[in-house]
This record gives sequence, structure tokens and C-alpha cells, in this order.
Amino acid sequence: MDVDFPERIGPYPPERLIGRGAMAAVYLSRDAAGRPVAVKWMDRPHPPLLARFEREISALRRLRHANIVRYRDHGEWLGRPYLVTDYVEGSDLRRTIPKLHQRPAAERHRRCRELGAELCGALAHLHAAGLVHRDVKPANILLDADGRAILSDFGVVREEGASERTAVGLMVGTVAFAAPEQVDGGEVDARTDLFGLGATLYAVLTGKRPYDNADRSRRPPAPSRVDPGIPPDLEAVVLRLMAHDPEQRYPSAEAAGQALSAGGRPGPIAQLPLPVAGRARALRELSAALDLAEAGHGVLVEPRGPVGAGSDWLVEVISEQARRRGVAWVEVRDAGAAEAALARLEGGQPLVVVSALELPVGPEVHRVGLTLRPLGAADVRRTLVGFAPKTPDPAAVSAELYRLSGGLPALLRPLLEAGIEGEVFTWPERGTLFALGDAFLGELDLEQLDALGALALAEGALPAATLERAMAVPAEEAMRPLERAGLVLQSAGLWRLSAELLTAPVLARLPDPDGLSARLGRSPGVAADVPESVERELLAGRPGTALAGVRAALVLARLGSADEATLTRVEGDLLRVLGDLEQAGARLADASALAKAAGLEHERLLAHALRALVALEERPRNRSVAAAALDRVLPLASAESGRESTFPAALLQAAWAWAAAVLGDRGVRTRAVARALHQSEGLAPGEELRVLVAAGRAARHGRDRDLYDEVSARLQALQGPWADLERGCLAGTPEPQVVDAFAGDLAPTERASLSRRCGAAGAGPGAGRG
Repeated sequence: MDVDFPERIGPYPPERLIGRGAMAAVYLSRDAAGRPVAVKWMDRPHPPLLARFEREISALRRLRHANIVRYRDHGEWLGRPYLVTDYVEGSDLRRTIPKLHQRPAAERHRRCRELGAELCGALAHLHAAGLVHRDVKPANILLDADGRAILSDFGVVREEGASERTAVGLMVGTVAFAAPEQVDGGEVDARTDLFGLGATLYAVLTGKRPYDNADRSRRPPAPSRVDPGIPPDLEAVVLRLMAHDPEQRYPSAEAAGQALSAGGRPGPIAQLPLPVAGRARALRELSAALDLAEAGHGVLVEPRGPVGAGSDWLVEVISEQARRRGVAWVEVRDAGAAEAALARLEGGQPLVVVSALELPVGPEVHRVGLTLRPLGAADVRRTLVGFAPKTPDPAAVSAELYRLSGGLPALLRPLLEAGIEGEVFTWPERGTLFALGDAFLGELDLEQLDALGALALAEGALPAATLERAMAVPAEEAMRPLERAGLVLQSAGLWRLSAELLTAPVLARLPDPDGLSARLGRSPGVAADVPESVERELLAGRPGTALAGVRAALVLARLGSADEATLTRVEGDLLRVLGDLEQAGARLADASALAKAAGLEHERLLAHALRALVALEERPRNRSVAAAALDRVLPLASAESGRESTFPAALLQAAWAWAAAVLGDRGVRTRAVARALHQSEGLAPGEELRVLVAAGRAARHGRDRDLYDEVSARLQALQGPWADLERGCLAGTPEPQVVDAFAGDLAPTERASLSRRCGAAGAGPGAGRG
């Protein structure tokens, strides 16, 4: 039912709509003392729904628990009842689950235990009052600013043992999280809520709903099939909560809470199942490889990436998961092992072979290449927060950890182990840091030491010609073994040390640092105008040149510096324009972390706005994604709304408008587009173009012809290949010659990504009149 935004509900003037359900809308308001409250107002007084609403009020008046939403008031307005509860400043678990899956698995597992234990406390209190919630699911679990779980939405609560007549075939609850007895229309009791809790924790661990329909003849895959690193005891609790037979579940919420808490005692980092964030894709690919082996196939897993990026950890995970699944596996490190493994594979044996060597296997063997790269700045921060959540100023600490470790887990992990006590990280003494870097270097010959010494003295990146002048040997010959060892990185023809933690130990080993420094000469620095030159190339239709330029500058930038924050944001935005949305999101997350650590508020705001746009482009009609994007930009956009003609302010408003359009909030969409258009006046052409494109997507999705025409008129004034391309993408699919004019210097893979982006941009809702 579409209800106009009310001026007041009883004594409560609404400020904004929080959400809308099947029978009521919920508004943010203020009580007489000015404190925020949530006002749930029924849409229509339909007798069966009215009875449920009254039961919800009655139930909440009887409950008082820290993990249950608190009753404040109730009444009637315009013939419809309303309920007032505390307003929980935060999000709900449904929106938080995708964010948890961007963090280290160890943190996700810990949060699963914490949330489960808190909800067990809430359910124990509820059941002691003789009530059954009947709709425990992620959307009904709010998370306050401190991350505390709060059970909400008691719209289908009932007395345990009481009967409720429903239409034949109609169940009460949400099918994806409903217990078999609910689906079958049988008797429900406190153990029904335990099933809902287990299904909710299943979603926390796997990122997936346990069921898509009412069929309970098959159980969902065990959580470890999705995330192989889930601790066995935690998985056992979730599976017992989800037992089909209520008698096989825990006898009470208290017992379930004790089981969740018993396995969650913190131990040393070495005992945690996963050491770092940023490995979700590798784990998914690994799980798929084990699935193939279970189905009787031979599988060759080929880890790729430098030493220190996590290949040893990958072998440990394969070993553990293969054992748990009963799958045969073997690691190949030399020719003899390779020959034996090939014989088994050629004989048709279902086997997982993990090999860093290139093996000549036939087409009947499934190849799985698992690439492990150094972590980005955002993943280093997630890792720190996962292991040491109470560390003061985690942004600054994680930026320094990123700079010292270069994102290599083999260096990051011992750094954390040396500095974590309890849940707080403190910096180890200098001697410890030196020893960690020195141990990672290992044994080096004089040529290798000269190569590393040149990079350490340069305090940045060097081209091959400069290295050859310093070492008097071909750079390729000296650097490739060091690259394989994870000690150096190469990009755009430039070399640098993989981590700053290596600098002091390398310099300490040099036999003649003065002579090497003299041979080295002056090293290049980061060009201050790189972002401006990138923008010029992009506007002129040379995106490939722009991308190469920013990547070359990134190699020269000091890790964790303000230069790297800005350049990483520029690279992420370029990747977004070119349609590589997955990599764009990762780079913009890094830019946000680096900018926060460096105190660059302008860059942080831009990174947040661009991350929201990436999410909206990836899944343009997904309301959950739009709600998450709104959560990201709304506080920032509100704070910036009074500023005139600033790029971050205008882009945040445009992202806000696009998210509001997906969520169907016409009023907010219209106001946000108007603010974006106003604030974009006077911006540089490229900045204005980005804002107008996002505003146009909002108008197009909202089918607002007048608004769309206004944005289009502004776009028509912008000239050049990039502007032509964006106009074509916004209106539909651009003509091939328009794409050619912009994408002439792109590689084929980049051109393909751009074409996909242009096609997806024209596939959304049309700009019909709203």
C-alpha cells in the first residue's frame, strides 16, 4: 500500500522512512526529550493483521533484555495502531553479512559465535516468557553501533502452545529460514526458533541462504563446503541447530549458547584457521576443486604468486579439507613426485595434485589456477581488525603494517604475532622488526645483494637500465630469482622491494654501500601531476595510456603514502570506467583505507562515493546492494550537503540519488539529483561528467523523464570521446564507432570489459515518465 509520508503519527513527527513490511511502515522519529525512536505504523486495520500487531505490542511490553528491541510506547493514529521502540543506530544482519565476507574468515567465525551467543540470550529470555518468535532471520536482527545483536520484528510472535488458524497451505515465517515443522504447518515451539537461529548463522558463515524454497527433503550443503576454513566445532553447532527433527536440536537456547561460547576461546594466531583477509576467491576455487575430486575427477591445482603471498597456507588448507572430505591429494615439489602424480592422474584416479611445477596433463584432468597476490591496504586493515579488534587508531596502524609488510602474509603474520596481546596490537621493538625482515631475506649471493641494495638505497622503484648500471649485470638475470622469492616486485618496467621491512636488513648486509650509491646515481620520484595527466588522457580518449601512467606512478610511490592513496583512487576509478568492476572495488577499498590513515578527507570521500557507484553498477537492480550503498554514502552525503561545487559532495549526492532510485524512494532521488547538479556546476569537465552520469543513471532507473532530460542537457554540453561514450552508454548501447574513438589504445581484454559495461548500462529500466 502506497501511503504518503505522514506529517506526524500521534505525538511523533517522522523524519524519514526506515523500512516497509507487509502490514506496516517504520519511521525514524523523536520522542518528547529529542531521543531517536522507531515508530511502526500499521497500513490498514485488517482484522487478522490487527490481531498480530496487538500481539507484538503485548509481547514487547513483557520483554526487557539487552538483545531485544525495547518497547517505548504505543497508541492509535487516524484509526491505525502504532508501536514505538528504541531506534537502533546501525544496520541489520542481512546487510552486514556481505561485509563480513570481505573480512578475514577468522573474524567472521568469531562474529558468528558472538552473534549466536547474544541471540541465544535473547531467545532464552523470550522463551522464558512463554513466547515463540517464529521469524528469526538476518533481516530481523539489528546491529547497533557497537555491533550488538538486537532481535526485532515480533509481528508473528505467539504464545507457546497457542493455536493460530491460517489458510490451508499458508505458513507463518520466512521460507528460507523456516524450520521443517513450520513449512509443514505443524506444531512450533522454542526449538523452532533455534532452527531459525541456526539458519541465520549458516548465512553468516556461508553468505548464502540455506533454502530457496519450501522443499526440506534435501539438506543444504555443509558450511565447510562453502568455506573450508570453518572450525569443525562451530559447524557442528550450526548443523545441530538446523536438525530436521526438533528432538535432535539443542534442548534450549541456553544450551546452544554454551556450545557456541565453548569453542570460541581465543588462541594464538598460529592456531587460527585463516591468517589474513582477501582470500575468499581462492577458497571458493579450492572448494570447487575438492568438489570435482569428490565426484571422481582428477584435479591439478596450480598455486601462483610470489613466495610469501600465501602458497604454504594454501597447501595447509588443501591438506586439512582433503582429509575432512576423504579426498586423496598429493603435493608436487620435484620431478619424482611429478612423475608419480602424473601416473595416478593418467590412470583415472580421483586425486588432487598441488604443484608449483608445470605438469603436462591431458584434457580429462581439471586445471585450477589459484593466484595469490600480496594483500591490498584494505585487506591488511581487515586482518588487523579481525585479530586485534581493540587496537587504537586501526587505520594508522594498518597503514604502517601495509607499508612494512608490502601486503605479504608471510611478513604480516609474524608482525601481528609479535605485537598482539589479547585483542590489542602494539608495535614490537625495532630489533624484532629487523630480525623479521632479515629472516625473510634468507641467503643471498653478492649479485642479488647488490640488486636489493640498489632498491633499498633508492627508497623507491628503479628501471632496469639504472639497475644494470649499478650492478654491471643484466637486470633480468638478477631480478627474476628475487621476484620468485617474493623479495621484489616489477610493474611497468620498474622494480622495487616488496616490503619496506626489508630495507634496513638489506642495507646492513651491503659490503660497500657508498660505492653502490655512487654507481646508482639519482633515482626518479613520483610525478606530482600524474592524476591531472591521467585525466587529460581519459578526456582525450586514451584510457590505456592513462592506466599505464597511473600504474607506473604507483610503482614509484612509497607504500602507505599520501601519493599511493591518491594514485590508487585514480586507478580504481579508471578500472570502474573501463568496466573491470571487481578490481575497481578492491582498489577503491585500498584507497579508502590509505586515505583515512593519511588524513586525506577529500580522497576518502571520493573513494567511498566511487565504491558505492561500483556496487550499483555491478548489481544495478538489487535492493540489498542499493541499501548497502546508501549506508555507505548517506552519512557522508548529509555532512557534505551544504558545501558548494566540490567534487566529493556532488558525487556523493549522485550516488545517494542512484541508490534511492533503486529503492523506489522518489522524493529522495529527486532532491539528491537536484543537489548533485547544483554542486557539480563549476567542476572540471571530467569531474562533472562522472557526476552527471551517476545522476542520469538515477533518473533513468526511476523512470523520471523530466529529470533525465535535465541531466542529458548538461551532458550534451560536454565534448570529447569520453563524453560521447558516456552519453551513448546512458541512452542505450553506444555505436561501435563511438566506442572505437574512446577505446583505441586499450588491450583486447580491457576493450571487452568496456563493451560489457556499455551493454549493461543500457539494459536497465528505461527513462519513461514517473
